[in-house]
Amino acid sequence: VVLFDVSRGGTTISAVSHAGKTGWVYILDRRTGKPLLRSEPLMPLENIFPAPSSSGRRTSPSHRGGASWPPPAYSSETGLLYVLASYLPMTFVDKSESGRRGIVGEFEQLPTELKSGTVSAVDVSTGKIRWQRKTPSHFMYGGALATAGGLVFYGEPSGYLNAVDATSGEPLWRYRVVHGYTGPLISFEVDGQQRIAVTTRNGIITLGLK
Repeated sequence: VVLFDVSRGGTTISAVSHAGKTGWVYILDRRTGKPLLRSEPLMPLENIFPAPSSSGRRTSPSHRGGASWPPPAYSSETGLLYVLASYLPMTFVDKSESGRRGIVGEFEQLPTELKSGTVSAVDVSTGKIRWQRKTPSHFMYGGALATAGGLVFYGEPSGYLNAVDATSGEPLWRYRVVHGYTGPLISFEVDGQQRIAVTTRNGIITLGLK
């Protein structure tokens, strides 16, 4: 979850947000728990809560889609929440006739070319998606990082790090740090110089060093 203040009706509300596996961002008043808004969908939605069928019922986000492990980031400069999500449509198949007790449903994967990821900038005061970028791979690792310099960094499971303009989403930088997944990024300062660090399968990589 991410905490921030949001303006509604001329007042400032202490809010809390959760980017969910259902494919939306939910924003609530964190003092009372009252729902404030739900964002636009982060990816195409289809039969979100399906019942299984013998022929298989297509569903999205499915149990591996939506916003899962990668943490989002918020910028008070832009008022945007940057969310990494996955589009992984699947079919939900009734396996009850396989000799098991009760109704048994299993998710089955569809062709890999249907999978993709989305990086969405959600306006926390309206729930509208200000900009969105698509990636060829879905997001199961990594995370977003928003900086005071107007940048948003995010890592892809393929090992690429990206920097985009926080306001427009325009790509500014792309670098492959490792073959494979990356963890969430962090920003810190040493002797007045900013650094970006990320955990990878090969260890911790720090960018910005001379």
